[in-house]
Amino acid sequence: MAKFQKVYIEISDICGCECSFCPSVSVDKFGPMDLGLYSDILSQIRGKTRAICLHLLGDPLANLNLDKYLDLAFKNSFKVDLVTTGKYLNKHDFTTLCKAHQISFSLSAFIDKNGKFKDDYIDNLLDFCKFKKEIKSDIFVNFRVQKHMINEPKFKMIKDRFERFFGVKIDYNADKIRLDYKTFLVFKEYFEWRKPNSQNPHKYCHGLILQIGIKSSGSVVPCCIDARASINLGSLKEQSLTTIINSPKARAIIDGFKAAKAVENLCQKCEYKAVLD
Repeated sequence: MAKFQKVYIEISDICGCECSFCPSVSVDKFGPMDLGLYSDILSQIRGKTRAICLHLLGDPLANLNLDKYLDLAFKNSFKVDLVTTGKYLNKHDFTTLCKAHQISFSLSAFIDKNGKFKDDYIDNLLDFCKFKKEIKSDIFVNFRVQKHMINEPKFKMIKDRFERFFGVKIDYNADKIRLDYKTFLVFKEYFEWRKPNSQNPHKYCHGLILQIGIKSSGSVVPCCIDARASINLGSLKEQSLTTIINSPKARAIIDGFKAAKAVENLCQKCEYKAVLD
């Protein structure tokens, strides 16, 4: 089986938010991934990926027993990335979280018109940054916000809080701003999850070549974008990952991308850039 730069493992498809830009509300939910299945997945990908990201659509911090998933990953020497809204940050041990390689907080979820967060949300984020600094952790911390949200009142509040806390001036002209040691504010381009009208079969993507996604149900998908498992390549409850990746359907996708051709309808309509994020 080929080596991946990143394997996305959705340890839960629950996030607790209903953001207007996210398809979560229309996706069938399976809940947390079974720990036994998760452990088996780690065994199958050991030595075959540089890093794992415990996210695909759901929020890994929505799992109150996240420590068990992280412990298994750390014991297997995986470099772990976390993507979260930060809504459940104060429900977890900061020491354990700081063992991860990277944690990215979606400020967009907080700023979104449907955002429902407690008043201490920003305080919790800054408390985590303070803790990270006190223990001299090497974890990367990214605060992500969609560029079109920078004029929203909530982001202006965040900007003021960040500037005071980190002692920096936030420049809107930069795509990435260093707030502190291994701590950044990142302005992201808006990504349209809904199916666009345009269709382009001529494109390259890292799906199944440098990255792969595994839903909490055990279904394998080509990439982190296929939240609905529209391109379901098989279930790890029934087949090995090697068997699934070497299936005719998976090979057609891989060979297609290598020839700059998207063979699946979803891939032809996808507007996400061919980057590893």
